[in-house]
Amino acid sequence: MELPQILHYIAGPLIGALIGYCTNYIAVKMLFHPHHEVKVLGRTLPFTPGVIPKNKPRLAHAIGEAVANVLLTKEDIAGLITDERVDSASTALVAGSGLFGDRTLEDLARAAGMEDTDTTRLEDFLSDKIWESLQTMDIAQLVGDKAQEVIRSKPMLMLLPVDSILSAVTVKVDEFVKSRECRDKIGEAVHGKVAELKQSPTGALLGDMGLSETAAEAALSGMIHKLADTCLEPMLQYLNISQMIEDKINAMDIQMFEDLVMSVMKNELNAIVNLGFLIGLIIGIINIFI
Repeated sequence: MELPQILHYIAGPLIGALIGYCTNYIAVKMLFHPHHEVKVLGRTLPFTPGVIPKNKPRLAHAIGEAVANVLLTKEDIAGLITDERVDSASTALVAGSGLFGDRTLEDLARAAGMEDTDTTRLEDFLSDKIWESLQTMDIAQLVGDKAQEVIRSKPMLMLLPVDSILSAVTVKVDEFVKSRECRDKIGEAVHGKVAELKQSPTGALLGDMGLSETAAEAALSGMIHKLADTCLEPMLQYLNISQMIEDKINAMDIQMFEDLVMSVMKNELNAIVNLGFLIGLIIGIINIFI
């Protein structure tokens, strides 16, 4: 077979393959390029900017809606909050907190980065409230009433001038309760108790309060479920996932957006280019026999 005949048979398929490859390659490139419109003599050239840059706002809106309404719905998020997952998370949180171990409150504070555990303001607050409560309770009157009960139960005491004695005692009690000395005594007691609590294992303290590790896990699990039931929908409305994604895409540089798409669809787009080569080759071969 002579060279002209060989060229006759292979030229058609090769040209068809080249045309198919080039047209698909250009089509894929035109999805993103040029990034901006091109003007010649004041007129915008057709197909500039590329398809995706030109329709970026519409694509961003469509992607945001698709993610919010199809891929990440309220039902999907609620489905993630299952009993098993919440229970596991609650167990891990309670166990990891160290509250039911042998560590003291000061140990936990240091672990949380709170090196200075000064409780002076707390102690002053508690002391003031206790002092105010004592004055409100009218301790002097309570002492007088209790003394009267004792005297009535002991007839022999009735021979003594108890009224004047009780009057003097109640006055002194009332004066002491309202005095700064009483406030200072309360402050000393509160300071000593707080210092003792700071050095006590938290597990023992919680146990004295009737709170076990199992109960804490159950309470935390119930709290998470309650929050999920009551707060999930308002939270999603506040977050507005659709708008958030749309704004994020619109704020992206077009080159960054292209790199993102290509990182996901590079193989697929290359397959389209190669498919153009194959189809052009097949059409070229068919033309030989037509």
